[in-house]
Amino acid sequence: MSTQAELDALKALLKKAQLRAEKAEKKIKQLEKQVERKQAASDELQNKLKDREQQIEEYECLIPKLMEFLILCKEHVIQLRNELPEIQQDFWDKLMENFSENWENLPEYRRFARFVLKGSEKTGRPKSPQQIKKTIADTDRSTRRSISTRSNKFGSVLSVTGRGSALAADKHPDNAALQASKKVADIELPVPEETENKPSPGRQRVKQFQDAPVHPVATPTTCPDCGSKDYVISDVREQAIRQVIVELQNALKHGVLQQRNGRCFSCGKVHHYTPEGQGVPVEPGRTIDQDTAIGLGLMCTNGLALNRSQEIFINSQTEQLGHSTLNDNVHDWAMQTGSVLVDRLNEHLKSQHAVVMDETTFTVLQSQGRGNCPLPENQKARQKDYLAVQTSGYGEDLPCVVYKYIGGRKKEDIEKALEGFDNDALVTDAYAAYDSYVRTKDAMEHQCCLVHLRRQFLDSLAIEGLNESLFESKDSNTIEKAIEKAAKGFEENQPAYYVLSCIQAFQKIYCLEKWLKRRADEPKDEWLARVREYRGTISTELMDSVDVIMNHLAKDFVEQGDNQVYKAKTSSLIGKAVAYYLNHRNNFRVFLTNPLVEPDSSSAERRIRAVTILRKVCDFKQSAKYMDSMCVYFTLSETAKMYGFDFAMTKEWLRDFGRAYYLHRANATLTEEVNNRGRKLDSKLMGFSPESAEGFDVEPWLPWNYRARRTGEA
Repeated sequence: MSTQAELDALKALLKKAQLRAEKAEKKIKQLEKQVERKQAASDELQNKLKDREQQIEEYECLIPKLMEFLILCKEHVIQLRNELPEIQQDFWDKLMENFSENWENLPEYRRFARFVLKGSEKTGRPKSPQQIKKTIADTDRSTRRSISTRSNKFGSVLSVTGRGSALAADKHPDNAALQASKKVADIELPVPEETENKPSPGRQRVKQFQDAPVHPVATPTTCPDCGSKDYVISDVREQAIRQVIVELQNALKHGVLQQRNGRCFSCGKVHHYTPEGQGVPVEPGRTIDQDTAIGLGLMCTNGLALNRSQEIFINSQTEQLGHSTLNDNVHDWAMQTGSVLVDRLNEHLKSQHAVVMDETTFTVLQSQGRGNCPLPENQKARQKDYLAVQTSGYGEDLPCVVYKYIGGRKKEDIEKALEGFDNDALVTDAYAAYDSYVRTKDAMEHQCCLVHLRRQFLDSLAIEGLNESLFESKDSNTIEKAIEKAAKGFEENQPAYYVLSCIQAFQKIYCLEKWLKRRADEPKDEWLARVREYRGTISTELMDSVDVIMNHLAKDFVEQGDNQVYKAKTSSLIGKAVAYYLNHRNNFRVFLTNPLVEPDSSSAERRIRAVTILRKVCDFKQSAKYMDSMCVYFTLSETAKMYGFDFAMTKEWLRDFGRAYYLHRANATLTEEVNNRGRKLDSKLMGFSPESAEGFDVEPWLPWNYRARRTGEA
């Protein structure tokens, strides 16, 4: 029995072993299949790797050929750009369309693209021919406008061009354009007086530090870490520091306005009194004082949006104010108080000899049908909103600047902004609405901005290409060869060289204008005589030469339509520049005969800079009324800067004026109501009567009078 049992047990074990062997065999077959698949995949990867290595070798062989091709293209581009500028735009379009498809397959093309796009770092793959054209136009325009800053390249080209024009003019004495270019090069400007350069004193010790208090520092007698008494303290040289204390926390302060009313029974007048060191409200009954409104408004003119200044300077106390409390008070002070000064400044500007004007965009949501404010009835939504800047002209003793929200840029908007202006001259760009307004004034002259004209010519040139073509050699005879090339270019009637002569003329005109600036101790009559003399001779000769060159280029580049308006024959930028000059020829020459007219509108454009800074941080205004109030603060702030006011003095000026205007209206209101309406003398003032502003003298509060009174010059 035992033997049989053992035999059965052995059979069972054998059976289990056989089953395990079968399972192991199946597993081995599965693993063999996996190995086969892995091997097949490995073989496939090896084949792909060999293919990629072969492609890389082919590409490495192709790259030098492509680079040679790109160099040839670059040279061809330079040649076409200089010799055939009339077809440049079509050439750029076709060139970019041909290359755009191979952009991803040719990484080195980016270098060539930067050359075509004149140095733009915003090179990317255009998705359509329209986008290609826009990218070229935008980048090309911005780069060309920076040409004037490349003094090293631009100056050398002008010098060579001037000498080349002289050589060409000597060979062709009958060519009027060549003779005009030579005259531009030969005109010598007056030499400015040498000024003695004082040596720099270097960094000086501030005298206030000598008497400043010394704050002792407490020092331990033992080591702070281990407590050892073997611890030595050594004195270090004292360091002076400046500490500017800025109170940003809990800047909103509360106070009770102490006030009294006095009545004279002899004259019947009633006077309102408040402490000198205490502010007055924006309007009677308000809880916001004028100092707060003035300060927040001036912060906007310095590039800090109103909502940001509220968050910074009011901080945790804003929960005690309504959502629009500060906004409304800032606006109300501007329109009820600040506008009194602005209206007077506007009248003062009308009385001056010339006014310079320019405009810029500033979005107003209400006028565009957006935002929380409804669009006024019978008014169509605008796509753009404009702000105008009007400033005093050249050489005015009492200058000022006025900002106005004009809404649109149509003819009627420009005429509304200039309503009542009968100045002798208006200096602007060549926008047609200004010409239309000047034609309605018999005695007014219109000076078009010479900087805009110069920009037209700068935009028509590829100065880098000209520089590279003139100075391609590096030997010692580079200058002589460049002069010969320039002379050949004039003789072959290449328009780019004639345009360079015009640019050289503008350069000399502005060098002369810099020299003609009024000196500190120079009487006005002598200064005007000096300006009249040099403008009548040197500047006139330069502009006459430009006129001759423009008429020469007009034969090939422009045509005159039925309405006697010049237009370019093709899309050539030179043609557009020539047409721009001929259409406004007389308006570019007003400054030659009028010494009080400046040749450009740069003074107004500089005043726009403050607006653009604010525009970048706040982007828009909700309504037209807030736009008007912003213009009030800009007018007062920028006019104050003309007279040397800093931020603190500007705030003090407006605070003193606001207090005087408030008390004047309060006295007039109380006198009327106490004497005629039975008002009690001790009753609180809650508003002004409409007639209370009458009789207030604004003249002492104009910035030039206020400054004279403060400095003791009155």
